[in-house]
Amino acid sequence: MTELPNASPPSSRAVFPVAGIGCSAGGLAAAADLLRQLPTKAGLALVLLQHLDRTHSSELIGILGRVSPLSLHAIEDGLRPEANHVYVAPPNALVTLKGGLLRLQLPDRSRGEQRPIDDLFASLARDCARARSAWCSAAAAPMAAKA
Repeated sequence: MTELPNASPPSSRAVFPVAGIGCSAGGLAAAADLLRQLPTKAGLALVLLQHLDRTHSSELIGILGRVSPLSLHAIEDGLRPEANHVYVAPPNALVTLKGGLLRLQLPDRSRGEQRPIDDLFASLARDCARARSAWCSAAAAPMAAKA
């Protein structure tokens, strides 16, 4: 995979959930229904990846922006997600979360079949587990000092 250049500098890790939504072209209505029902202060960041043919452009931000109470943004490499925002993957890109930053990579066609939604979900699980572990360790330290 070829990594794209970094778009924003790193800063401190967020303390809110980052959730992924993966859908095919036929999942647009379900994604719109979900976003329509979310409260403005949902307290989480959503990463939306629609599996499209790499030659198609995506109108997802425009379509979902009409129904979502949350701000929608196109993902750029190195973007740090913020709570109460939805991040939409560009076409023909693999999206992962690493070190609290959304990372974009160009698909490596020599690898054969691509699983962009699986890769996104796996990266969310890995990155959030690391963040949760660090947060739990930091939260337990003051308690240990009192014992």
